[in-house]
Amino acid sequence: MKDYTLILSLLTLIVFSNSILNGYNYDDVLVTQNQPLTADGSLSSIVKIFEGSYYKDATGHSFGYRPMVLLSFAIEHSLFSESPLVSHTINVLLYLVSVLLLFNLLCNFFGENKILIAFLASLLFIVHPVHSEVVASIKNRDEILAFFFAMLSGLMIFKYLKKESWYFLLLSFLFFAAGMLSKKSIYPLVVIYPFAILLLKTISRKNLLLVVLSLVIPGALIGSDFEISKLMLLIALPVLAVALFYLFYSSQEFKSNGNQNQFWVKESLLFIISWFFVGLALYKNNFGFVFLAILPLFISKLEVKKSIFQLMLQLLVIGFVLKINNCFLITLFTGAAYTFYSISNKKIDFLNSTILLVSIIGLFYLGMSFKKMFLIVYVLLFFYVSFRSTKLSLLFSATNFIVSLFYFQIGIFQISLLVFSLIIHFNYLKKYFLSYWRTGILLSVFSSLIFIGFELNYQSSIIKSLTKSSGGDVENIQEYLKKLPSKSEISEGRRLEYMENTLVAPHSINEKIATGIVVLGDYARLMVFPNELSFYYGYSKIKTSNFNDYRVWSYLLIYILLFFLAIYQINKRPIISFGIGWYFLSILLFSNWVELVAGMVGERLAFTASAGFCVFIAAIVYELKPSLDLFKPKKIEFAVLAVLLLFSVKTFSRNSQWESPIKLMSHDIVHLENSAQANNMLALSLMSESLTNTTLSNEARMEYQKKAINYFSKAIVIYPYFFNYHFDLGRSYVMQKDFVNAKKAFFEAYKLQPENLLSLDELTKRSFDLKDKEETVKYGNLYLKINPYNESIHELVAYICLLNKDFISTKKYAERGLSYFPANENFKHMIIDSSH
Repeated sequence: MKDYTLILSLLTLIVFSNSILNGYNYDDVLVTQNQPLTADGSLSSIVKIFEGSYYKDATGHSFGYRPMVLLSFAIEHSLFSESPLVSHTINVLLYLVSVLLLFNLLCNFFGENKILIAFLASLLFIVHPVHSEVVASIKNRDEILAFFFAMLSGLMIFKYLKKESWYFLLLSFLFFAAGMLSKKSIYPLVVIYPFAILLLKTISRKNLLLVVLSLVIPGALIGSDFEISKLMLLIALPVLAVALFYLFYSSQEFKSNGNQNQFWVKESLLFIISWFFVGLALYKNNFGFVFLAILPLFISKLEVKKSIFQLMLQLLVIGFVLKINNCFLITLFTGAAYTFYSISNKKIDFLNSTILLVSIIGLFYLGMSFKKMFLIVYVLLFFYVSFRSTKLSLLFSATNFIVSLFYFQIGIFQISLLVFSLIIHFNYLKKYFLSYWRTGILLSVFSSLIFIGFELNYQSSIIKSLTKSSGGDVENIQEYLKKLPSKSEISEGRRLEYMENTLVAPHSINEKIATGIVVLGDYARLMVFPNELSFYYGYSKIKTSNFNDYRVWSYLLIYILLFFLAIYQINKRPIISFGIGWYFLSILLFSNWVELVAGMVGERLAFTASAGFCVFIAAIVYELKPSLDLFKPKKIEFAVLAVLLLFSVKTFSRNSQWESPIKLMSHDIVHLENSAQANNMLALSLMSESLTNTTLSNEARMEYQKKAINYFSKAIVIYPYFFNYHFDLGRSYVMQKDFVNAKKAFFEAYKLQPENLLSLDELTKRSFDLKDKEETVKYGNLYLKINPYNESIHELVAYICLLNKDFISTKKYAERGLSYFPANENFKHMIIDSSH
């Protein structure tokens, strides 16, 4: 064990040693370089860190909530002052400790007899090139800290399972909370850890529940951004997922079936077919496919309650994605039906309780009103009567249907109750068909969905008007984006621009799904072939896709094969299944299905997921050769060592590219020539360097500014609808004293945002520089109409008239300026000069 630890430590220090000498890079300003919350190490600063956003600029723009990260920098700066050398050193040391914690956690999962898998996975994790961005970028300490605390939390869970001391469970809770307060990317571990324990260890139901709660509570509270609906979802999803996995993995069907792998592959196939039809319904906007999703549930050999549970989850997905309240109503109906059945037959168990929880979620998303409360009470009364007497149930629902037919209107409510009572009334179905409970609930849902199919129109009016093809009409999109609400202050995300993520534009469900698959495919490519690494992606390196793209089907096939491999190996080789599950559940968070990602893909976002990938690869290698010995290499050992060496060289080389923004971006722009934002970021870095680097010669300074103009122009060619591109191009021309082109660039910015004072200010000044009286007066007056309290604009407008001997206008504008700034001597002189 000590030898393994020493090797892992030395390898980490060797591979990342060159990153310590790097300077600050482009996003490091978020946490360093006089960031107000980290520059002062006082107690008042610490309080502000936990009260406010991760980042907030002078204009009030803010996003994120990662107080543990800012706290780490506040402590660092108070002890060592601001130094890139110190920050990089701390990043490398934190990464080293995180690797050792991962190794220890995997040893706990796999046991002493399979320590080799843990060691090999940790070796691969250390050298994987996608981690260069995380370690070599000071700002990305958030990813390392989150992972560090998550590993500690996992180790505390194992200590709890060994000693059953509440102290360790509390520590697990606190460490996971600290991880979430560093970055929320570790949230999927609330499911991954319980899955792994169920797969690889023995645990009681009570301890499983306590472990889940120790992770879910801090995960949901912090991950919800203090939104009640999101909090409910973040509590429900992991609990439901763990419950489903526990019940399936420990079920009698699983234990009693002779050929377990064959049984689970068949049931998994039915599961995929069912969800495939749900996806097809969303993709085609054709509700008819939802009916086909129910059919596999009829022929499944699983218990009735498990089919019903799956059905309820599908209804929730349809309701969330298509925003159909009726689906929540059916979920409530279905859950209430089975809950009453369980109570009447005294069969309350874990899954019954979970079904009830899903019903409550359906109830919650219905919202509260008198009408809805009446419906809920009515449903409860109906099921109470139904389980007292099937005849009364039939009479109750028939009366309800007839009254509604004559006095109200027929809807899902009436149809569901009538079909349900008809089915449970005919008990012979149990003998001649299937379980009448399964049939009753499924057919009542089936008939309700028929009603929805006739009732709803799924084509959004916004999509109709704006989306003409994949990605939509960007000119109209700009108008659409202006109307989007801004994020609240303490929120992890921020509002993205189109060139950062094309999915901010109106898009169809199938486009979002297809784009997510492409993104997941790109992450898979980065895991296996990290030859082309990028500091940024975004439009149009990656853009909205659809199912006509061959990549979508290729990547989808890869992930389906991985899913089946995980299912097939779940008994014989559970570590393979565990690795696949860890990778997929972690990377799914960044597919752009859950929340949109700046740049659409980010190497730093694959950090936690890559641990699962490394476990998967290590387990495969171990199965190929259980006697693997890297110190006495043969064929397989040489192949493993070759991969480790190639990855190490690539990572070491990549670290050096992170030395400075210009070095990094100039290297990557070769393969990012189609990324608007990448070109823009390189241009901004060149401009910043030309203005702040006092060691540059005038020739070098001018050359930097010319290059910046070139990259700004490229960004505009790729995406001409972003204000900042044109405005920053104009500023670059001003530095070059090229006022003609500067004015053209500012005019393009003005056309995009006619009331933006920045562009009007520049247009007024550049028109003045070019001695254009009419345009100086025009843009100056437009500016002053919005904000009359700008002294210099008043002066320019009056003075250009004086220079052109338009004394009447000079006096008029000078007097106007004097009314706002009575102490200004220039206005007084211009009034005197215009009077002669």
